[in-house]
Amino acid sequence: MSGLLLKFGCYQLIFGLFLAWIMVLTAHVKLSFLQKIIKSYRDLVKAHLDYFLMSLFLFSFFCLSRTLEFEPNFGATVLILYGTSVNPLGFLIPALNPKVDSYSMTSFYKLLIGSAFLATTSGICWFIFQALSRASSFSSV
Repeated sequence: MSGLLLKFGCYQLIFGLFLAWIMVLTAHVKLSFLQKIIKSYRDLVKAHLDYFLMSLFLFSFFCLSRTLEFEPNFGATVLILYGTSVNPLGFLIPALNPKVDSYSMTSFYKLLIGSAFLATTSGICWFIFQALSRASSFSSV
């Protein structure tokens, strides 16, 4: 399961870099077709940063599981992967459609983002408890 954390972290890092290029092409090169697609540059920047942050979480969990020599629980891994993959959409969707924001969210958008926050939080807590349990089994030197 830890291999999936690494792979998803790499995919999210690549997508974050892709968004960086979209930002450059939109704001500095001023490609008109991208300026028509990107409605909120500010939300695009947030999505870009969130993908990077989520990839760092995944890389950290991968390294921690390897350091403590344990395989993360399947359930925790699924929750973390779902949450970290969907969470940045909370910014990417409004970047493309500013009518979807915190004040006028559709029910689907609320469910999507709420489920991502819940999955991320519970998956990370589950993983951390598993890591703490494993760390306590190491003898102190």
